[in-house]
Amino acid sequence: MDGDSFQNVGSDVEAYVLIVDDDHELSCIAAMALRSPSCHIETARSADEALALMEAQLPDCLVLDICMPGMDGFQLLQKLRCDWNFNPRKVVMLSALLDVDTMHKARSAGVHSFVPKPYVISDLRAKVRQCLEDSKAVRSEVLRSGVPKMPEDSVTTVGDLPELFAPQTSCK
Repeated sequence: MDGDSFQNVGSDVEAYVLIVDDDHELSCIAAMALRSPSCHIETARSADEALALMEAQLPDCLVLDICMPGMDGFQLLQKLRCDWNFNPRKVVMLSALLDVDTMHKARSAGVHSFVPKPYVISDLRAKVRQCLEDSKAVRSEVLRSGVPKMPEDSVTTVGDLPELFAPQTSCK
């Protein structure tokens, strides 16, 4: 696949990317950078706006800022997991917060990848492209066999469960 576009990511199915960032300029830059004939892109300036858009269709990739007024990115992800069983592996998180705790929290939440702000356009494209390819691979596996193939490093014992299921992230 070409390094600068998303051609053929969705093959005959158009990929849907939702960018959620309260910084309108950055979300517009990201949308322009990710623009492609095979990729439908929408932007939302808040978690509530994103939830309204997702009522119609869940994205193949959610590009999600962490720090937003009202519901932050982690809270939105938690709500999506609990209410809609949304796979956190479809999320590319953005943040200017580069501290170890934030990075650990993103990793523990199971997100696909983390992109620091300010981001390099080529890095954002690469992370979103990989997220879409992974999403497409799982979708193809489900259509073919009805069961998604688990990654080789998947959780195998209760002791290996990530902090994702810790009490502070429980669904209420």
